Amino acid sequence: MQMQCSNQEEDAYWLLERYVELLISAKMFTMVPFYASKLPSETAERIAVDFMYEIEDEKIRVDVLAAAHAVGVDTTILCKKIFAHAVELNQRNESDSKLISAWNWLRYPGKESLIDALFGANLILRRFFGVEKLKEAKLVFEQFEDNLGDVVEKLWSIECADVPLPKELAEAVAENHAYQAYLEALDDFNSWFERFKMPKPEMPQPPPKNVWSRMDIQQRAAFEVEQAKASELSERHYSTTDVLREASCGSFRKRAKELHEIRQSYLGAVIGMLITIYDQSRDSNGAIRLVNLMADEKYEIAEALSPDQLRSFLRQLSVASDGLNK
Repeated sequence: MQMQCSNQEEDAYWLLERYVELLISAKMFTMVPFYASKLPSETAERIAVDFMYEIEDEKIRVDVLAAAHAVGVDTTILCKKIFAHAVELNQRNESDSKLISAWNWLRYPGKESLIDALFGANLILRRFFGVEKLKEAKLVFEQFEDNLGDVVEKLWSIECADVPLPKELAEAVAENHAYQAYLEALDDFNSWFERFKMPKPEMPQPPPKNVWSRMDIQQRAAFEVEQAKASELSERHYSTTDVLREASCGSFRKRAKELHEIRQSYLGAVIGMLITIYDQSRDSNGAIRLVNLMADEKYEIAEALSPDQLRSFLRQLSVASDGLNK
């Protein structure tokens, strides 16, 4: 009799699971959490993770999460499991866009999952930076209006006012900032290079004294404004922004070999960009600042670079300095 009841229960679960699959195929997503909750917990979780991973529409995602919450599901844990599922699939060559899309599930529960969102973003960025998928890395930052690291720091200061940021979390914030600084530095370098390739703006020549003496106040003021604009354009032609200069200071903690290699590549690229800028713009002060920066133990730049990189950069800086001093 007991075996018969067990078989009946299994049959009921089988039928219910088929019904849930029918709801999913009919795109009646908000009904799925209720009926899935009647299944054994492992089966219900597998169904929820699999079908919610495929949802792309943000409104539908939010509605389904609300339906799951209504039947007692811990939606924060569920969102973390959806993202973990995406990470696993991405390792099997699932598309990067799906991984980024799945990361957004970590945003929906609110402040309860912001820290998980930060660690998740860093995991994706570490993976993208490791294989130089910088366009994809930019897409990660585009998912969040504000800087995620700053948001986490602010939230911690509000929720745990008397407790300092834990070391692991502080390092995650710094890592996230460093990725963003590099991408911004790369954009700045590309903008500078585009300006550098253009002809240098010419300064308007002052009119002869006899012409100047006949010009009224408005004409003289207009000429001075034009001259000031040309001077600013001329300075911008060779200059770069502080983001690029400061990017070389970004420091990753070497928690793992993978992160160390990323930092080595990241710093090498930024230093290479800076050397190019200082050499082409004949900025001797900039070159000297870079040498001092590389020697500063505070930033551990020399330690992060390989011996070959360090020798190459010092040789380039030496050549650049010789050229600037001639």
